[in-house]
Amino acid sequence: SARVAVADSGQVASQSLRLMAPESSDSEQEVSLQVKALWHTLVPSSEVGEKPLSFQSPTFSLTLDPERYPIFTALDGARIVVDQHNSIPPLVKSLITAQDSRVRIISGAPMNSRRFLSELLGVAGFYSVEEDFTLEFGVDPKLKVHAGYKIEKTPESLIKQEVVLLNNNKNALPQPLTTFLKGEGFTACEPFAVSTNFPARTARGPVRQIAAASRTEMVDAILNALAVTAIPDHRVDVFAADNNGISLSVKADRYFVRDGKRYVIARFDGDPVAYTLFRILETKGHRVVILDPKDDFRKVSEKLLAALQVSGNYAQHMMVPDSELNYSLQMSGFRLEGAGVPGGSLFLTNLPLDKIIRELLTENGYDVQVK
Repeated sequence: SARVAVADSGQVASQSLRLMAPESSDSEQEVSLQVKALWHTLVPSSEVGEKPLSFQSPTFSLTLDPERYPIFTALDGARIVVDQHNSIPPLVKSLITAQDSRVRIISGAPMNSRRFLSELLGVAGFYSVEEDFTLEFGVDPKLKVHAGYKIEKTPESLIKQEVVLLNNNKNALPQPLTTFLKGEGFTACEPFAVSTNFPARTARGPVRQIAAASRTEMVDAILNALAVTAIPDHRVDVFAADNNGISLSVKADRYFVRDGKRYVIARFDGDPVAYTLFRILETKGHRVVILDPKDDFRKVSEKLLAALQVSGNYAQHMMVPDSELNYSLQMSGFRLEGAGVPGGSLFLTNLPLDKIIRELLTENGYDVQVK
């Protein structure tokens, strides 16, 4: 509504105009307060910049209700007026900008947070504002962090490690990740986040980091993760049950029985005699896993899993999908599931896991252990 007062006949008319927008709901006011709090972290407060917008002249006076038309200070000291309900007439906008060219008027309500923030950031005078920004840390494991906006307030922000990552949804980043980002020079701002303290997530199963270097240690660690107890350096009496007068024992680096099946793990260095012994063991019903000197974690795992008939392929798996979390985590290894896996789920990897990777895995319900 507008109030207009006209002077007596023969005098110059003096008009007083006070613009008032429709009443805001409680939720709108709450969002407006959240945006105000955010803005105070982005732009130094200015006493002049936050005063109600008012103009006085011999011919008119104009005032905008600051409760209905919030005012923000731009980085260069200009004032940004938010016309939340698009209720300022175009001619009045022209009148305002004619009186003060440093007033910038934007339309849109904070409730429409994405569009509103885009409008607000676009006139704030920042050095750089990039929408839908993604950061990547590492190759494998690969951590991706998504932000609605990346803000560099000045040309020195990147050098000074003062870059702001701004998200406009209600899912907050976990505290370990915000701390990690801070150490990398990125400050996470989430003005609309409901909470940074999530309840415990559903258990997703164990992650076993196989840190062993030798083939034998790898075997022990993998079997342990699969709840298999093996006997080291075991002598297998090949013909004991035949009672045919032949006595032959073969040394197995590791020997175990699982589900009624007998397994022999043996290292092979090219000796043809050893190869013949392995074939004899197979003819007597043993499942023989032969490890070559060049076998790495992946090859050792593939041979063991094939012998145990546990399905699982080596790939870079999505451990934490984005799904509106604003971050995701991928990691190479074996994802094992099914009846032959303790608890029905297991992830094996030999990758070094930085602290932040372990924390995010734990945050998302994984039990991380080093073997």
